[in-house]
Amino acid sequence: MNELGDVRESRHFDRLALEYEERIGLTSRAAEHKVRRLSSRFARWLEKSPEGPIVEIGAGTGFLTRHLAPKLPNRRYVATDLSAGMVEAARGTNCEPNNVDWYQADCLNLEYESATTAGVVGHGILHHVPLEATVAEISRVLMPTGRIAFYEPNIVNPVVFLEKKVPFFRLETDTSGETGLLAATVRRTLIRHGFEAIAVTACEFVPNQVPGRLVPYAERISGCLDRIPLVRRIGGSLRILAVKA
Repeated sequence: MNELGDVRESRHFDRLALEYEERIGLTSRAAEHKVRRLSSRFARWLEKSPEGPIVEIGAGTGFLTRHLAPKLPNRRYVATDLSAGMVEAARGTNCEPNNVDWYQADCLNLEYESATTAGVVGHGILHHVPLEATVAEISRVLMPTGRIAFYEPNIVNPVVFLEKKVPFFRLETDTSGETGLLAATVRRTLIRHGFEAIAVTACEFVPNQVPGRLVPYAERISGCLDRIPLVRRIGGSLRILAVKA
């Protein structure tokens, strides 16, 4: 992403900041259930990282932050986003965790010395940015045995493919440059930049738009589909975990 692209991206999300979570369905019961499960899994993974801060990139309005940071109470948790509007909206959230510091920052140029962070996390950020350059920067700031945890749209999923690749289906909240990610591409990129213990897992068949009363049933169906290897590959999201060698 060039400087002009950064400006456009930032302005796009500045405009959406106050209504972003509602516009993309993060206020639904289904989304809440998913992020609770995800944050619990991420917390268990990140607890095994070395001593040091956990940095969230592309934190937006703090959707993941509010759920994950309280599960890591003994860590300094730094939440960043390129959009000043998003950061301001997140700071105004009543349930903001006490261990969180918020900063406006570009994930391609993090203000950390090399090998000084214990973990880097994100929820729906890598598909917005140049993957190769972003992973290189993440690798630079991570300590040896530092850990990453990301959750991204899976381009193999038919709905994600239509929304990201076919203009007619593109959501109003999407930027022109965002896309979904391919698991194999993510793995190869992580290997090139010195990661090991890589797990890129397709998962999740419950759309955020599922009515609240149907969420328990949808989750049971999703759990069954997740256990079928060939079917799981087209899950709506990729859960990405890895360790810096």
